[in-house]
Amino acid sequence: MLYASQPIVNSITCAGSYLEGLFLPSRLIKLNKELEIEAVRLRTQLVEKDRLLEQKLDMLSVSEKNSRSLNTKNAEIGQVISYSPLEGIVTIDKGKTSNISPLCPVINGDGLVGVVRSVENNYSEVLLVTSPEYKMGAMVESDVPVVGLVTGDTYNSLNFEFQNEHALIQINDYLVTSGYSLHTPKGIPIGKIYEIDMRPDYGIRRARIYPCLKIGKFQYVSVLKNASK
Repeated sequence: MLYASQPIVNSITCAGSYLEGLFLPSRLIKLNKELEIEAVRLRTQLVEKDRLLEQKLDMLSVSEKNSRSLNTKNAEIGQVISYSPLEGIVTIDKGKTSNISPLCPVINGDGLVGVVRSVENNYSEVLLVTSPEYKMGAMVESDVPVVGLVTGDTYNSLNFEFQNEHALIQINDYLVTSGYSLHTPKGIPIGKIYEIDMRPDYGIRRARIYPCLKIGKFQYVSVLKNASK
């Protein structure tokens, strides 16, 4: 029976330690990268949770404000559960069981989101203010309010048409709901004017509006139930 001499054993041990030393840094680098990825994931989750909490607090604040200034004591906070960008529709998790009905205005902390289009027991579809199907009475906030009709156009632009050829409107004027509706109260922010096209000889009196609504950047909304009562 052969026995390895002590020098050979020591050499083998040293070689093993050397090889382990070669691979250890690569393992540590891999582990460090994995930890960095996990840290980024956790930070992202925390930021998202903070954002959603802030949105919900905004909606609670808006609901309280609406109860005073918009005469709506029954605002219902809902969460967006799906979004159909091509159709200009979001679905929220509130429906008939929450006494939601068609044509109820829907808002968030920035302003008008749209109106309820259809209602099922536990969810509703909301037609966004940016949808080409959307139409709503609106007015420019000024010393002499200019009343007209706002319609959706694209995800970041609305059209506002009015009849008064002497209307004194300016870039950066704000557009709000006019209140000339059975369902939508006056004064809900809609957007801000960024372009004016006045050609009375051709029957054109309109403005282009940047909507308050930020598509894809909200998850909570407030449905104004019985807003006109």
